[in-house]
Amino acid sequence: LAPVGAMEDILDDLIVRACPNVDRNTAKCGCCFGFSLFVVSAILFGLSFDTVPPTKYGLLQNTFTGYVDTDNVYNPGRYFVYLGHRFIEFPKTRVTVQFSNWTKIAGTDQNVPSTAPPIKARTGPDPTDVSGESGGQPLDLCISFQYRFDYSQIPYVYQMFGLVWESSFIRFARQAISNAAQEFTPAEFWEDRTTIEKRMLHVVSDALLHQGHAIVDDLQLMRVDFSSKYEDIILRVQLQEQLITTKRYNMTVTSVLKAVDVKQAETQATVMRIDAEADAEARIVVNRAQMDALVLEQHTKAIAYRRLKEHLGWSTSQFLEYIKMRSLNAQPSENIVIGTPPLGSTTGAATG
Repeated sequence: LAPVGAMEDILDDLIVRACPNVDRNTAKCGCCFGFSLFVVSAILFGLSFDTVPPTKYGLLQNTFTGYVDTDNVYNPGRYFVYLGHRFIEFPKTRVTVQFSNWTKIAGTDQNVPSTAPPIKARTGPDPTDVSGESGGQPLDLCISFQYRFDYSQIPYVYQMFGLVWESSFIRFARQAISNAAQEFTPAEFWEDRTTIEKRMLHVVSDALLHQGHAIVDDLQLMRVDFSSKYEDIILRVQLQEQLITTKRYNMTVTSVLKAVDVKQAETQATVMRIDAEADAEARIVVNRAQMDALVLEQHTKAIAYRRLKEHLGWSTSQFLEYIKMRSLNAQPSENIVIGTPPLGSTTGAATG
């Protein structure tokens, strides 16, 4: 208690010096009141400020009367708004709305921010149904899209929806997507999803812009679920088409292989014909060369025999006898019999 007493003594001394003609108790009460007023004023002054976060827009609301100033939209920052006023916040960044029944991302423990269940819709009629009784197939569409607010449209959004604009946006988008789904056949949902996605982006963007004063920047067609019965039919049809395609490819492969075999046979026949022609040509060349050699040899012999006949002065009969004797001398001796009578004949008969 000693420090408290010391403080009271100091306060008394200050009061006496500042107000020597004022009662001490009265001066104490005045100082306490002034200090309390200062503290209360500081607190009220601090409560007169409010902040718009960096990712938000703001509209100023009077918390006493509930009135909202829709003439001014506040950007992120800290503002002096007077006591009893606060900001109603609107998103400045993109907001994702997702229609799905997923709870977690596949293979992870991360939760999926699903906004609403899948959109139940119906396709357009199937042109392959010759009976004309098909009214399309029921399907569930898992879709997400991203919207944002334009700065100038914030007052209109508040005036139309208050703070529950997203439930209306979900209703607008669901109706637009359901209507757009009827423009496409069942087959187009797995054959041309890009076109369907672009069409749904267009209709959702148009619906939210005109009915909700919001801008849709992108849309993703994440999954299309037909009824299990229809998906079984699709699966069987696709398997049959795949089988037909596989057989067609096998037939093409077989045709190519047989064409290769034909080409190989034609090439082999061509090679054999070329070999035969070359062999025949070679034989002709060899025989012609042999013939030319024989002719040359005979010609040379004829010249030699003529010179021999002229040199020796023989007659033609004498020269032929010479040729005959020369030929007999060239034959093996054991195979030649000259001037010998046949076996069993007499010498006289042989001589005669």
